[in-house]
Amino acid sequence: MENFSARIMEEHCTEGHTAWQTLIDALPDLIYAKDLENRYVVVNCAMVRFLGAPEPAAVVGKTDYAFYPSEIAQRLEADERSIMQTGRPMIDYEELLPCPASGEMCWISTTQVPVYDHRGVVVGLIGTGRDITARKRAEEARRAQLTRLERQQRTLVTLATHPTVLSGEFEAACRIITELVAETMEIERCSVWSLENAQELRCISLFERSSAHHSGGMVLRAERYPGYFEAIYAARVIDAHDALADARTHEFSDDYLIPLGITSLLDAPVRVGGQVIGIMCHEHVGPARRWHEDEIIFAGEVADQVAQALLNRQRQEAEEELRRNQERLALALRGADLGMYDWNLRTGEVVINERYAEMLGYTLEELQPFTIQMWADLVHPEDRPQEMEALQREISIDFPLVDTEYRMRTRDGDWRWILDRGKVVEWDADRRPSRICGTHLDITERKRADEERRKLLTHAMETQKLNAIGQLTAGIAHEFNNLLTSINGFAELLQMEMAPDDPRAKKVEHILASGRRAAGLVNQLLAFGRKQVIMPQVLDLNQVLSGLISIVRMALRYNITLVTDFDPALWLVKIDPTQVEQIVLNLVFNACDAMPEGGTLTIRTANVLLDESLLARHPDLEAGRYVLLAVEDTGIGMDDYVKQHLFEPFFTTKEVGKGTGLGLAAVFGIVKQNEGDITVESSPGTGTAVYIYLPAAEGAGEADKRQPSSETALPLRHETILVLEEHEGVRQLAQVILDQEGYRTLIAANWQEALALATQQGGKIDLLLTGEPSEVLLPDTDSGHMLETLLATCPGMKVLYMAAYGDDFQEKEQSARPGTDYLPKPFRPTELAQKVQRLLES
Repeated sequence: MENFSARIMEEHCTEGHTAWQTLIDALPDLIYAKDLENRYVVVNCAMVRFLGAPEPAAVVGKTDYAFYPSEIAQRLEADERSIMQTGRPMIDYEELLPCPASGEMCWISTTQVPVYDHRGVVVGLIGTGRDITARKRAEEARRAQLTRLERQQRTLVTLATHPTVLSGEFEAACRIITELVAETMEIERCSVWSLENAQELRCISLFERSSAHHSGGMVLRAERYPGYFEAIYAARVIDAHDALADARTHEFSDDYLIPLGITSLLDAPVRVGGQVIGIMCHEHVGPARRWHEDEIIFAGEVADQVAQALLNRQRQEAEEELRRNQERLALALRGADLGMYDWNLRTGEVVINERYAEMLGYTLEELQPFTIQMWADLVHPEDRPQEMEALQREISIDFPLVDTEYRMRTRDGDWRWILDRGKVVEWDADRRPSRICGTHLDITERKRADEERRKLLTHAMETQKLNAIGQLTAGIAHEFNNLLTSINGFAELLQMEMAPDDPRAKKVEHILASGRRAAGLVNQLLAFGRKQVIMPQVLDLNQVLSGLISIVRMALRYNITLVTDFDPALWLVKIDPTQVEQIVLNLVFNACDAMPEGGTLTIRTANVLLDESLLARHPDLEAGRYVLLAVEDTGIGMDDYVKQHLFEPFFTTKEVGKGTGLGLAAVFGIVKQNEGDITVESSPGTGTAVYIYLPAAEGAGEADKRQPSSETALPLRHETILVLEEHEGVRQLAQVILDQEGYRTLIAANWQEALALATQQGGKIDLLLTGEPSEVLLPDTDSGHMLETLLATCPGMKVLYMAAYGDDFQEKEQSARPGTDYLPKPFRPTELAQKVQRLLES
């Protein structure tokens, strides 16, 4: 019975062991049992495979010395003996062991507990081991990743806040970026490239970590590396773990990767606004490197930092350009002397610059805050309505530009003319104006200059008109002088032939009186046209005026008071004294007519020194010494229309038959003929003041004292005289007078006839009586040349010119060649006879 029971127990135990072995073999962990001698007594299949044994029997009964290096086996044995001796288990002890089967180092998590017999005595241990190499590697990878992420984050923060990167200094920023990224990613080479165009990359900065060396300037072209250029446009990052084999980068193998030992590339395109503008390159030297995902992401983020650095440069350049533009604008405004305003229609704010305030006499601070109402208050009241209307036009949608001129009040209360140019520069969403900008230019001086130019132009036009009228009247007067010479001359000859009691003598006297009055009118016309025959002399104007005072007093009515104020140290002038008489009497007569109710007439003289500051009112004069003759009355005055036409011939405000309109015209002509100037100040009800400026005689001593020549009878003569005159009446009169004086008279109507007569006479002609060469015309001939020919034909022939008018008769006489003299028209028969006699005897 006992044997049976023992056999049943053994079978039961055997079956139990088999079941237990089957169970542990199914587990992936390493399971084993050892005795006190550290020999394996039980192992599962996983342990057999780990130890590299073919079967469990090859393990059971052996120690660790059979599978591990002795130093490892010795350590394991010591640990196990300690457990069995102390009875303290070892739970989840992690150790790095070489795998006997593969030779690789593996992380094993070991748990070992002692085994006791029924007596409580340790008889061995049971152990389990779990291969945690994958977990350990994952943990290590995580730790490494965290370390990389920390470095990457620090680098990104550094780049985002680095002063060089923020400053906009792009090249310097690229140097900082490449250095930091090379250290962060532990790579040999890091570089930034700029895509100059779609076909070319240029290196801005390349940093070599081992030598800490920077370089740049290298160029990559798409024609040489087409695959790479295509890839940078298509990918966020080019992560070439094996750069030699990667299709995107293998084009660099022969001339770049292999020579430099580069095995792995990580290139991130730099994009701005979605456009690729460069590349951030990371190059690994050494064994091929697989780029981690965080490194790929980091490369893209660094590329974004490069883009930001570029944007910072562009921003800096834009800000610098804006600053330069603002500086240029300020300089331009200052150089153009322009004030500036900027009106925000939404907020009402008006910004003005310093010059805007300066031109009104204010500081910029004194006009702050500036408003449109302040502007309106400063505008001249007369200009304000039109400027407010212009402002309304300016803020209308379709009005492009306002260009207007108006006056603004200065701080001192003066008025400055402002040229305002402004326009709408911004509109809101509804196309309503929201901002107006413009400039102010102080044009006060220009306005004054324009007014002076207008006055000068008006004066020039008036002078030109009067000159034209003068030429016309002088021409008419010339023709009248020829007629009057003939009329008056023949009338006087007829009178000389009549007995005093001849009933026709009275009629002839009327003819002569009318002729002389006509000659007086002609003389006034010539005076206006500055063609009056004059004999100027240096004289004291005070003396001439003193001689006229008695005549002036006789012309004044009882209710007009005469006041004289003569400068005792008056400078001398050069003028024909008869012209002074014409000036004074004409002005006096007009003054009397202007004071029908009586008043005061003042005649005064003074010395005046005209300098450049005073010449604006006298544009026809030059700076120097002048004598002023002023005639002032307290009469009714005159309006602007009358003043505008005052000196025109035949213009008069008097009733028909009471004035010829030639008096003031003659005064004007006389003054201009003597190189002077005349101005009139008058307004209705304030009287009239006429100011005449005559140039002082330079270097003159005492006034000339001349006595008029007497008309004495001369004896008859028998010389031959050639009369050359185109006007038939004058020609016939001269012939009659000379014939009566006993001369042999030859008559010619033109130079051709005169030359023919001179030739016939064999050049024996004693005197030529003719008009001035310019007055004796022959078509297609030069009168001066014809005269020289005639003088050559008749040697010793004297010449007497009959002058219809002249600018300075005295100067002509003084400058004439010997044997030459002048006789003004119209002349009396006795005057011609005397002139001829004296010239022949000279």
